Amino acid sequence: MPWQPACGDAWACSAKGQARWTRSRTARTGACARLKRETDCGRGWLLEDRWGSGEVASPGVLYNPASLPGLVAQSGGTRLGPATFSLKQGECEVVSLDVIVQAQGIGASLVREVEAAARQADDRRLWLITIEDNPEALRFYHRRGFRPTTIHREAIAHSRELKPCISETSPFGIPLRDEIELEL
Repeated sequence: MPWQPACGDAWACSAKGQARWTRSRTARTGACARLKRETDCGRGWLLEDRWGSGEVASPGVLYNPASLPGLVAQSGGTRLGPATFSLKQGECEVVSLDVIVQAQGIGASLVREVEAAARQADDRRLWLITIEDNPEALRFYHRRGFRPTTIHREAIAHSRELKPCISETSPFGIPLRDEIELEL
């Protein structure tokens, strides 16, 4: 059965470009948003602007999020943030998640929708990778029940081989070396 959104303040698009309209309220603000389809499921716009590239590196894989199943939070015609994921071999990897306005329940709604997609696909494991110098992401995912499972030492050097534009240092001047794997 193809994945379909359960509920949430995001619009959903499967890898085949299927979408459904829905409305829901965010947990924190009660703001209403709806699901809407766009050509590339609307995911590349924010990644290129904020991440420097439309591609996402994960251990040994370079993803093009526009080709993955995903969600885009939207309210009043304004796109608030995308999430993309990869479903394969009984696992669901959260490949990208980014929102323009934080602390409004948008990211949490996107994570709930990805979790629902993983359940519907009968995936037993929901996981993601983040970098060591991203405390906001670590706090966000910890609050949603994700736990660190592995620290991939020096993994960013391997990711840089796939995606050379990955910076050597964080905006705070800290060398970027390790990736942290989190699992729900």
